[in-house]
Amino acid sequence: MASPQLMAGLGAVAALLLCSAGSALASATSGIFATKSPSAGVWSYAPIVISGVLAIYGTIIAVIIQHQMSLSSSDNPLTMDEGYKLLTSGLSVGVACLCSGMGINKFIDMHMTQHSYSVTTNDEQERAPLLGGSGNNGIGGKNELPVTWTLVFTMCFLEAIGLYGLIVALFIAG
Repeated sequence: MASPQLMAGLGAVAALLLCSAGSALASATSGIFATKSPSAGVWSYAPIVISGVLAIYGTIIAVIIQHQMSLSSSDNPLTMDEGYKLLTSGLSVGVACLCSGMGINKFIDMHMTQHSYSVTTNDEQERAPLLGGSGNNGIGGKNELPVTWTLVFTMCFLEAIGLYGLIVALFIAG
């Protein structure tokens, strides 16, 4: 039979691991997006900030789980029910943030693909490099991706999936 301390510890690890994985997936694509739209200023970094919040959600729950574990003592040990509740708390925020990060990753990738551009040289179609090239496909300069309100709002709604997981985890952890 598994120890309730082990179950709680696994919940903290799951929260940190899965939330960080979702954040990393989303941040990687968001970073590429930011380099392709530098003239948008602060708004080009909005997807990175939104992606980074996902890892914070996992940290919050991991700290709460650790606090619950530290409250237990030999006089008042964690019960199996409490251990499993803390495990499911970590899993709920972790899986929600992982899914949120995957959604943000897919959305930014599709946004970049939809707004990609081509440059004709030597009678061939080529994809332009990450930075530079010719053509005008952005807000303030050549070959840049547009940062629109639709992009920012959609990112907020995708990030809300992780927030819902955090809310559920807070209720479970009690």
